[in-house]
Amino acid sequence: MGVDVCVSERALREIYLRGFEIAVKKGKPIAMMSSYNLINGVHAANSRELCTIIAREEWGFEGVIMSDWNTTVPENGSVPWQCVAAGNDIIMPGNQKDAANIREAYEQGKLSEEIIRCSAGRILKMIQRLSN
Repeated sequence: MGVDVCVSERALREIYLRGFEIAVKKGKPIAMMSSYNLINGVHAANSRELCTIIAREEWGFEGVIMSDWNTTVPENGSVPWQCVAAGNDIIMPGNQKDAANIREAYEQGKLSEEIIRCSAGRILKMIQRLSN
């Protein structure tokens, strides 16, 4: 939880993300987990670049992204509403402070209804897929 990985864009994509890219494109997983650590100063769970732009837009991942366990618990951990804005659909295990933070961000206009609905839709799609 205390690591900040400082890595170039090229090394990140060609070395560290390559295995995940292969798994997403070939395995078509239903879900994946973001991590605790910081990457170039940004919590992975709060990184729109990783969760949405790379995983969803570039690799075509259509499943659910969930945070690693208790990523929002430490004071210097991930910010709950930023997890959702980044593309996480589920914050594990989820607690009242997370819910309050997300509601407050929505009320303040930091988090749009569209992002919340997209996240909920992905969760419902996963439930439906696993129920068949």
